[in-house]
Amino acid sequence: EVKITSSLKKEVMRIIKKIYSIVNDEVEPKVKVGKSKCENCGWRKYCRGGWV
Repeated sequence: EVKITSSLKKEVMRIIKKIYSIVNDEVEPKVKVGKSKCENCGWRKYCRGGWV
């Protein structure tokens, strides 16, 4: 069971706004992992502009 606190609601709203901004503005989020983690990732062609 997860207790829904006001701080949790604020955090969720912050994340939703960030996702909306990414989609609406068509801006890709910055990659936060090293290239070595991307070698076997199925999303690699979409992430980092496909240059990984």
